[in-house]
Amino acid sequence: MAKGHPGEQRRSGGRAPHEAARRAPSPRGRTLVVQAPPLALTAEDGEALPLPIEPEAAGMIDDEAPDFADLLAAPAPTPTEAEPVPGVLYLIPTPLGHLGDLSPRARAVLAGVELLLCEDTRVSRRLTAHLDVHPRLLSCHAHNERGRAPQVVALLRAGRRLGLVSDAGTPLVSDPGDSVVQAVLDAGLPVVALPGPCAALTALSASGLPAGRFQFVGFLPRAKAERRAALAALRSAQATLLLYESPHRLIDALDDLVAELGAERRASLAHNLTKRSERHLRGPLSAVCDQVRSEAALAPIAGEWCLVIEGAPAALEAPPPPDQAAQLRLAAGLLAAGLGARVARGLVQSTFGLSKNDAYAVVLKAQSDSDGEAPDEAPAP
Repeated sequence: MAKGHPGEQRRSGGRAPHEAARRAPSPRGRTLVVQAPPLALTAEDGEALPLPIEPEAAGMIDDEAPDFADLLAAPAPTPTEAEPVPGVLYLIPTPLGHLGDLSPRARAVLAGVELLLCEDTRVSRRLTAHLDVHPRLLSCHAHNERGRAPQVVALLRAGRRLGLVSDAGTPLVSDPGDSVVQAVLDAGLPVVALPGPCAALTALSASGLPAGRFQFVGFLPRAKAERRAALAALRSAQATLLLYESPHRLIDALDDLVAELGAERRASLAHNLTKRSERHLRGPLSAVCDQVRSEAALAPIAGEWCLVIEGAPAALEAPPPPDQAAQLRLAAGLLAAGLGARVARGLVQSTFGLSKNDAYAVVLKAQSDSDGEAPDEAPAP
């Protein structure tokens, strides 16, 4: 999240507004709704990549029960040590905003998989076209991933090479794929996660806030009451907080953060990570909120944002535990001087600020340590 898309990918953490949808005939005779690409890719040198998407190549034919007969019937690939290994599901991170961030290993796996599960096939098609790799693309998003899971398991059991990507960044981090990965693991099949770009960690590294201990929150609830309740539960968390937020809820979320966590909490807001337009707004929550509000008055907020929020200050240290040895010495001295247990208890209690029961326990122990006998009188409760 807080993602762009490869090179100049489409997210600072999420979906940029698409252009108007247009209708085009499907190669299978159906009517498809094809969205124009939201942003142009840029290569490592920043030069725009003209990659028009034709309806036939947009990857929008999305059967709920696609025909994998050819993959299932094909001979299983010869086992090899080179990746991708047959029968393994690979989770492949993709660039947040700069194509140069795609690792050589990720490129090799993308080039070798036979089927690539995508959060949005249109977005992934642009990346695979730039890399000149051509796996079959299949959507796997929040609305269909449960149905995809058994299909993926069947294909892996048949020895196929499969990969899973989100639109940008590391798969499953506030992105679809949980159901698929869990089903694959439950079936006893291997899952390999490649390291790579992650918006939350990229924003954290550049935030200037403590990075040794952090809590990933992801997207806050949409409804205000639920969002306030979620933030109230985080009020005492001492770890640095990592959140994602959409452009149209950013100001409301910041207002709630100020209300629940305090105006002076330090924060860093990251936008367009790894792009040339990357920016970070740093300062107290109230000041950051005011800056975003003033900018929104001039131009609409675009793209998702990654929010890094300072953790709560450490609670005041508890007073050190009473010195039990000193308590016992006082109690023993009082008893040795001939004072009764009740009087000794009262003096121990007032000297060390103990409760009656705790003070009496000290007197009992002092008596037991001295001669093994109970005190000559039991103090009143």
